[in-house]
Amino acid sequence: MSDFINDQQQSEAMVEFNPILHTKEICDRSSIKHSQFTLIRYQFGWAKIVEQLLVSIKNSGILINSIGSEYGQLDVSFDGSKKTHEVNVWREIELARIHSRKICMQCGGDGHRKIQGDKVLVICRQCLIKAENSGETGTWLDRY
Repeated sequence: MSDFINDQQQSEAMVEFNPILHTKEICDRSSIKHSQFTLIRYQFGWAKIVEQLLVSIKNSGILINSIGSEYGQLDVSFDGSKKTHEVNVWREIELARIHSRKICMQCGGDGHRKIQGDKVLVICRQCLIKAENSGETGTWLDRY
């Protein structure tokens, strides 16, 4: 196993695994930056993959914006810029992107991802029912 997860900790870690603390421990031993607002969401099964990635880039001096498991794969966004204003812009864009994944595109309520036709929608149950009752397909055909 790795320096951060050993065999004895593995079974306990699966139950009590905290990806934020895991990432922080690795980043604190490197030049990788993160903040309290960094969105970190992954499960124990990917801990070793994340660890290997962060150790391999430990001298890069990047700013981690997020680490997640969207779309069935590890998703890491970062900024390598040395300019504070650019880092802040990227951080805000990333926060908006991540936040939008949970908000209904139509009403602003709590939404869920749904593949409908050729689109991936974030939509709440009420808006989905309304769209289905109106005959909308969620595809390009709705424009005609």
